[in-house]
Amino acid sequence: MPAAIPPHASQDNTPRVSLIVRTIGRPELRLAIDSIRAQTWPAIEIVLVLANPEFQPGPEFDDPRIRMVRAGRRLPRPDAANAGLDAASGDWIGFLDEDDQHLPNHVETLLDAARGQDARLAYGDLIVGEPGREQVLANGYWKARHTDHPIPHLIGMLLSRELIDRHGCRFDSDFEVLEDWDFFLQCAEHTDFLHVGAPVARYNGHLGTSGCGVGANRDETRVRAGLARMTEKWGQRYRQLVDQAEAAGRAADAALGARDFMAAERHARAGLAADPGNPTLLNRLAYCRRLAGDWPGVLAALRRACDSDPLAFRMKCDLTVLEHRHGEPARARELLDSLATLAESEQDRALVSRLMAELRPDAAVGRA
Repeated sequence: MPAAIPPHASQDNTPRVSLIVRTIGRPELRLAIDSIRAQTWPAIEIVLVLANPEFQPGPEFDDPRIRMVRAGRRLPRPDAANAGLDAASGDWIGFLDEDDQHLPNHVETLLDAARGQDARLAYGDLIVGEPGREQVLANGYWKARHTDHPIPHLIGMLLSRELIDRHGCRFDSDFEVLEDWDFFLQCAEHTDFLHVGAPVARYNGHLGTSGCGVGANRDETRVRAGLARMTEKWGQRYRQLVDQAEAAGRAADAALGARDFMAAERHARAGLAADPGNPTLLNRLAYCRRLAGDWPGVLAALRRACDSDPLAFRMKCDLTVLEHRHGEPARARELLDSLATLAESEQDRALVSRLMAELRPDAAVGRA
């Protein structure tokens, strides 16, 4: 592994951020670079990796913030990403594909959240879809589910360079596609992921030529080959992880049945150390914290559980009531709106109606 380039903080000790852009010279590149130039964070360098040696950037890319990486040969996707990592000098590192854009608050939002919660990888939500039909793509982080689909997207995250320098996370050249997903699985071996519930980037999945997007940019043959390689590399590891979490859940339930609540909490936390974001274990932890009278702990566990599993109707009902009781009526109303769409049975719909009547905006906020 190449020697790490020392990070360079700004004069006021503001953390420096390196944003890596791999390019083959697509016409959308200018928009991508301009979206980085518009960032509200002051200390940013742009690492522009020329993966196509025939592409020669014009004078519009003459910028002291841009560091050009010229390989002199055509670089596959993982090799181009690694070339960017080798050149990056920032304390924090992110990526932007040349046909996507960062929102102006991308770096500031993620870095403030990561530093505030001592996280080494933070990611936000994406705006997807064509103009006029846009949606926000949001996925809460649950490690065991990370092999079902890539929860963060490469363009929507920032990571501490500690994951590169200390833990050796790199892009695997064996992956023609899905190299970013594999990279995230490597990072997940060393850190939990912090989900910041705010849009930070615009993902244009219909553009590009990777074959991993949508519409014309979707090649199922390439994707299936990447998935087969992913299963070969990570399948056994994640089967072990699921087994650990399930064993911890059974142990926690047995301890709860014996009314040994301290043991139940220990088992739940041990399972969460293996499988961060597991909603079943978080629900057990919330119950133990409730018995201990630790209402901030209850709220933190249930918020994470509902973020990991946004379809968990009953947990969302519990969280709605607790948010209202503990002085968060706006959160409670937002949850109520989502509950109305999740209710499937007459019993569920009756429960939502009752909650709406009890937690109306002008109701007094009580305390548990």
